[in-house]
Amino acid sequence: MAQMAQLAMNPPSPATSRTYGTWPNERMRTPIPATGSLVGAHIIRGNYSPEINFTLAPGQDFLAPVRITANRPGAGGSVPVAWQGVPNARAFFMMAMGAMEDRTMILWTSSEAQFAGFGFLDYLAEDDVARLLQQRVLLPATTTQCTVPAEVAGRVQGASLMLNAFGPEANFSYPARPARAPRGWAPDWTVKLRTRSAYMGMLGQDLEAMMRGETPERQQEQPRRRRSLRDRILGQ
Repeated sequence: MAQMAQLAMNPPSPATSRTYGTWPNERMRTPIPATGSLVGAHIIRGNYSPEINFTLAPGQDFLAPVRITANRPGAGGSVPVAWQGVPNARAFFMMAMGAMEDRTMILWTSSEAQFAGFGFLDYLAEDDVARLLQQRVLLPATTTQCTVPAEVAGRVQGASLMLNAFGPEANFSYPARPARAPRGWAPDWTVKLRTRSAYMGMLGQDLEAMMRGETPERQQEQPRRRRSLRDRILGQ
């Protein structure tokens, strides 16, 4: 378990920083449009902070959304889950969790090692991503499908499904960190950018189709509605 542990994310907070600010804050919070981008120059100014300047390249932008393309029970009771590739993703991690009739909780993950990875629903440092890929705890970035076995899918009721894509990390400072930083090196400011994209839904259920009002029965009927008039007359 110690070999598979990951460093907890400890971003700045009021408890750890004498001067702490959040932007956008609750008074300024606005939704980010689907076409929103972080690429370009950024300047942060404050009356209690140094001026912070950094520029983000295209590869350091938001990760694309995780798009599930298949999430239906198979013939044997397993649930094959498939998704579109996420550009710039470094790794994936999938988890399903649900309860049996006797209220026993079952937790399943895509890790090849027996491991409960609640922490993998947060951001991960690049070093952790590389190490956990080598240990086969995370799925490679080229993966686009993973099957929840029947031993899990067939025994739980209303199981949740979570899929995380981990993206690249970028670090900036002024002055720039030297290759061999001396002990006690202290820049005026540092910026750490971590990216991820997450999906949360129900195992074996297409939530997007359900939001459109399509029940599993209606979805199965759709191909029959497209039959030609000849096929309908002949009963095919």
